[in-house]
Amino acid sequence: MKEYRFSQMLKNIKDAVHESQVKLGYADEVVRIYYMEPSMKHLFGIGPDENVEIHKVLREFELFCKEQEEVVQVSGDEKRFCFAVSRELVKKVHETYHDNGFLEKLVNVLQSMSCTLDDILTVFYSQSDKVICEKCSGMEFDYVIYFENSNIDEYKYCFTINEMHAYYHRFTDFDYQSIL
Repeated sequence: MKEYRFSQMLKNIKDAVHESQVKLGYADEVVRIYYMEPSMKHLFGIGPDENVEIHKVLREFELFCKEQEEVVQVSGDEKRFCFAVSRELVKKVHETYHDNGFLEKLVNVLQSMSCTLDDILTVFYSQSDKVICEKCSGMEFDYVIYFENSNIDEYKYCFTINEMHAYYHRFTDFDYQSIL
């Protein structure tokens, strides 16, 4: 029987909940996170051409979460899936999920109407001197910035910066490669 990367999927879900709490604040409510099938399969460690009964994998994932005392319910069709994160798990993330403050610093600097690329890079460089910043062409984003060492932060941050404001979207490497 194949071992799926349930821990990796659960970590990604918790990361998304944490990011939403940093951006919007904590709310004592169910959080819904949507995954397209290719992203979800990748996080589970399922190859793109691998033939699996995805709904069976999702039921196994729900049981895995229950064993961890972290309730996540999954619904969806064959292309898009909703992971409903219980209020209890949302609260647990709020109370116990601590990072090095990077995400909070980034969100704070982006709230400035005069935010520049240099301001954003300063936040990244406060975590490591090995930061990769690439100009994007032919995309809706201006720059992609990420850490050379993914142990610091495994995501790729795609920024749009204009005279009114700056904002980002955060992607796994797999998802980033799929939008290129």
